[in-house]
Amino acid sequence: MSESRKIDVVPVPIFPVPAIIQRVIPQICSWPFEDSYIPRLLKNDIPQRLQKGKAGFWLYTDAADPKKEVIGFGAIDVCLNYDYVTGNRHHPHIPLLACRPDMRGKGIGPSIVKHLIGEAVLRSFWPGLNCYPVVFLEVYTDNVGGIKTYQRAGFQNLSDEPTYDPKEKKSYFVMTRSLSIAPEQGIT
Repeated sequence: MSESRKIDVVPVPIFPVPAIIQRVIPQICSWPFEDSYIPRLLKNDIPQRLQKGKAGFWLYTDAADPKKEVIGFGAIDVCLNYDYVTGNRHHPHIPLLACRPDMRGKGIGPSIVKHLIGEAVLRSFWPGLNCYPVVFLEVYTDNVGGIKTYQRAGFQNLSDEPTYDPKEKKSYFVMTRSLSIAPEQGIT
């Protein structure tokens, strides 16, 4: 009898590079994404978040790759998207992250998530913002791999009921993760 075993993927050591999004949109949008929302958010949402001054956008390369080819990207923002949960306080939000489609399953997603959680911690303690120490993100219900990656990183569904997205004609979960700084353990 054959038994299948799950093999944990070791996260790729990534090298995050802050990016000027206008220069990289054409390259990233040429990747063969199955989902149309990724190029749409790259062109219409992320640039507007960056203009407000509280967002960051990074490209990721494999730290061991001498060519430094881009293998993923991610964004973090401090906003009021979920102010109804945070008592009208700003909070970190991950509006988009992805790895190059041919690189899926190689541990890049968990590495990007870990970096963005660290950036969320830093932004949640910005002076004068009084941020709610929880990071939010959305993930479509059909993105089973993404959901598992976020759960492993400590995210939980805000609600058991998904929200319907009429633009994409499918539903998504809002997920949250609390943020703290534990000096003896690093960023958590």
